Amino acid sequence: MRIAPRIGKCWLPPATVGVARARSGRKRSATNSLPASAGLLVGAIVTIGSPAIEVQDVPPIRQLGAVTAAVADTVGANLTVRVLRGGAVLVNDMSRHRLTLYDSSLRAGRLILDSSGSAVRLYGSGYHNGLLAIAGDSTLFLDNAARAALVIAPSGAIARVTSFPWGPEANPTLDAAAGIANGSLAYTGLPPRIEVPVLGSDQPQSAESDSAPLIRLNLATRRADTLTTMKVGQGPVKYSRIMDTAGYVWSSNTQNPIIALDAWALLSDGTVAVVRTSDYHVDWFKSDGTRIATPPMAHDWHRLTDSEKVALLDSVRRYRVTHPGMQTGRLLSGDGPPKTRSWVPDFIAAEELPDYLPPFTRQFRPAAGAFADADDNIWVQERPVASIDGGPVFAVISRAGVLVDRVQIPGGTSIAGFGPGVVFLQGRMGASGSLARARIR
Repeated sequence: MRIAPRIGKCWLPPATVGVARARSGRKRSATNSLPASAGLLVGAIVTIGSPAIEVQDVPPIRQLGAVTAAVADTVGANLTVRVLRGGAVLVNDMSRHRLTLYDSSLRAGRLILDSSGSAVRLYGSGYHNGLLAIAGDSTLFLDNAARAALVIAPSGAIARVTSFPWGPEANPTLDAAAGIANGSLAYTGLPPRIEVPVLGSDQPQSAESDSAPLIRLNLATRRADTLTTMKVGQGPVKYSRIMDTAGYVWSSNTQNPIIALDAWALLSDGTVAVVRTSDYHVDWFKSDGTRIATPPMAHDWHRLTDSEKVALLDSVRRYRVTHPGMQTGRLLSGDGPPKTRSWVPDFIAAEELPDYLPPFTRQFRPAAGAFADADDNIWVQERPVASIDGGPVFAVISRAGVLVDRVQIPGGTSIAGFGPGVVFLQGRMGASGSLARARIR
């Protein structure tokens, strides 16, 4: 284990510092370092900058601007929004199965889809129904259960029903789609399944790998290209099987509580931006097939001490003891019914934990892990090193791949979407929620 040197006013990714000093001889320099496993790429690769680059300073945290409007209706706790020209807002309430069109004041709302029959058309039974921007200020509403797409006009009218815009290799939750831009649809494919050895058994366990393809589909030609692979999960864990005295076999696994995941967003010109967690740089996949890798960004990398690793595992174990999952055991031979029991997974040893916390975390929203605002800046939620008052902090990354801002949103809220100069915040109050619009500055 080694400590990342601090160069200038910020920490650099541990893997890049030594190379930077060797090549440049300057103290305030760093080298752009690409991951060894960049995955399958399409087109030429272009790297921005010289071998040594000037290190950025970490911007201070600032508060979000003032709230300017709020929805008076009762909404669910799982929302996405799409802002139309003129300020009207489509609100996709996936908890309550409603799609509502609000005016620019957010006071007057008209129901477009719902699950009770009050609207012209039913919302559909899928929980992860998507909302994508398409040409002419229209919107594509993706009905996961029906495998159909509704084209919704700017007025809120349902213009037509069309087929699903992608094939079966797409992630079936549909929520992994960031949107449509410049005639292309970007989405994540399914992680390939691999066979993992199982302790106590000669039969391997089928499990998802830790990476998934990121795909861009040309909607005119229907050609799908794999841009890259992304870290989307912890990958294979350690599996074991034991048999109790009654002949029931129980499977268990060993988990890693620190998972470093990549994030991505689709920009307005069709560029796909992938934020890499390994060294905190951005890969930009342009519409013409070229890839641009901008240098690692400024970040206060936090090295976990041995005592912090032990304390982290103890904390996770205490939480899981009070919030156990359910485990199913099956009779090895005979026709006995399956049995269930409360189950707390095991965790890897402290020395197996990574030495550094990932720079950002991926929440449930958005599934892609990152937002693109109306100015094509990328927002990722920072992983807190220490407890801070207030809500989560978002790192704002410019098109140049530079960390230009750090914005803290109010406690108890999360981001539902963006409009020109504004951000929409959803709050959660039990099973219900709220929706408000705030200025970014």
